[in-house]
Amino acid sequence: MLVGLGMFVYGFPQLGTCAVVGLPTLATLFFIAQCLPYLVSRSREEQCNRFSFLRYLRANPNEIQRFALLFLVPFVWPFAVIMSTAYGHTHSSCRVHLSGLFSGAHGFWIPNLFQWGSPTLDIRDVVPMVVAVLISAIESTGTFLVASRYGLATPPPPFVLRRGVIWQGIGTLLAGVFSTGIGFTASVENAGLLGLTRQGSKRAVQIAAAFMIGFSILGKFAAFVASLSLPIVGAVYCLLYPYVGMSLFQCEC
Repeated sequence: MLVGLGMFVYGFPQLGTCAVVGLPTLATLFFIAQCLPYLVSRSREEQCNRFSFLRYLRANPNEIQRFALLFLVPFVWPFAVIMSTAYGHTHSSCRVHLSGLFSGAHGFWIPNLFQWGSPTLDIRDVVPMVVAVLISAIESTGTFLVASRYGLATPPPPFVLRRGVIWQGIGTLLAGVFSTGIGFTASVENAGLLGLTRQGSKRAVQIAAAFMIGFSILGKFAAFVASLSLPIVGAVYCLLYPYVGMSLFQCEC
């Protein structure tokens, strides 16, 4: 619970940097994820029978939650572009940054080993890194438990949690080899996304990992994701982090 509520501070402050974009994003996401499935399930059957897609959604209203974020992008991103044109340079947080992203992003690029030079060892860097690793291990343990709960799996035993933390350490080592500048940790927002979509299969995780690898190699696609303004990301966080923080209070159905 502390993991989700502790990260919740990154939601509303980012949303508040540009409320004219963040609040409509939050309202749209809340409507798609929480209200639209109920409205579709309560709609009249004769209206849904006219369209096979509406008939499928009426029979499976939870499918709307599964694709809520994908449904959000076609509505919010053009709206953010319009607001970016309206505000110009007066509010930088409201702007969709398109100017130098696509032109400066590489088309295809594979990172080199130790691209920033050979590794060095300094005790002044080791101590804060050890503290960061301990915090990451504690945070990841809570994230693993939330993910298993939303994935309708049995609570992971201690050796599974240890295995997850060990693989995070191996991932951080590989990140240092490729000079990414960041370490690996369990994604709290992805655990919240699991609570929203109820899609916890290994195949879904593998496909998402393939997309992430593709984004890191194909810079033009990564530039499109990076063009999203922070208020949009903050609005998404406002819905995902509460799923993690309040997972203990949800009934198992």
